[in-house]
Amino acid sequence: MFKNTIICTVGRSLLSNFERLNPDLKNNFSKEYVVKELLNKNPSDKLCGAEINSTYSLVKKEFIQDNYEIFLLVSDTEDGRKTGEILKNYFENEKSPLKFQQVVIKEIKGLTGEEKIEFKNKGLKEIANTLVDLSSKSPETTIINATGGYKAQISFATLIGQILKIPVYYMFEQFDEIIELPPMPVSFDYSLWIKNYDLLESLERLEATEEMVRNADRELRVLFDFERGGNERIYGLTPMGIIFHKTFKERFKRETNNLPQKRTADPQYISNSREPNSARFDEQYGISKKLLEIPYIRRLRCFYYNPDSDYKTKVNFREDDCEIYFTKNGKTIGFSASTTARTEEQKLALKIHLEELMKRW
Repeated sequence: MFKNTIICTVGRSLLSNFERLNPDLKNNFSKEYVVKELLNKNPSDKLCGAEINSTYSLVKKEFIQDNYEIFLLVSDTEDGRKTGEILKNYFENEKSPLKFQQVVIKEIKGLTGEEKIEFKNKGLKEIANTLVDLSSKSPETTIINATGGYKAQISFATLIGQILKIPVYYMFEQFDEIIELPPMPVSFDYSLWIKNYDLLESLERLEATEEMVRNADRELRVLFDFERGGNERIYGLTPMGIIFHKTFKERFKRETNNLPQKRTADPQYISNSREPNSARFDEQYGISKKLLEIPYIRRLRCFYYNPDSDYKTKVNFREDDCEIYFTKNGKTIGFSASTTARTEEQKLALKIHLEELMKRW
């Protein structure tokens, strides 16, 4: 597939190089001066820093075929912001040999080496979330350049690339060419993710109970941690957990081979005649209509309505029966559905598919 987008982690090597060349820049920073000097240099010159050197090598080796878009992931520091602005101006300049049509700076909150607790609790999670979100937009046309910045980003980028099948590149300081990083010698169990989807979703929303995490599979223990919230523990995903859950979720959205077969006849619908308010709520948001458009639902019956509900939008399978609850503005409508799912894996896959769809309704 034609590659035209780079996600590029950013450090401060560029700034350090120019401060050594011109010590006055530490107190009298000039973005214009640095960009002007960069435009007069060959992009392979070490003075240009890791990000420009590695991006030039990517283009030269044709790992990217069109300079359409580059995302610059900068740290939550003054140096990070300065470096990001220099690179943005350089990559946007008409005279640049590495001109991109779009250059976007993404500042990663908490990604600072000055506050180790902030770095661990916020920065690493933020970089994990940002890498997954950007990688998932168009994985077929995206590559990751993990050369610049903190080394933790390299392992995160490699894991994301392995799950989403995105090439990840790195340029060692002493080398003149960038290389593609090989997959890590670990496997990721797709079925483990499907089986534990509810727990991982609860952890992502910070709604997991102590009982849920106590009963979690041992393989998942590395994926969550807790913080103190008053007298209670608040459980959430670790940076590795964020990558595991969000990348599999994005991969699941693109794959349909784990879903059941599509129905072969038109679906049937039975409304809740005893509760006219449910019909008004259903009509307002078109819930039953949207559900009946899903090709795995054969029959749908409305059986529940609550105008003052604390339910969450969710799907439960009980044997072969599927219960679908949709909540909006404190009101919940419930449906019983007959589906084409037969195996346990198909039921889990359909549950995830329905819940992910309803999040956008």
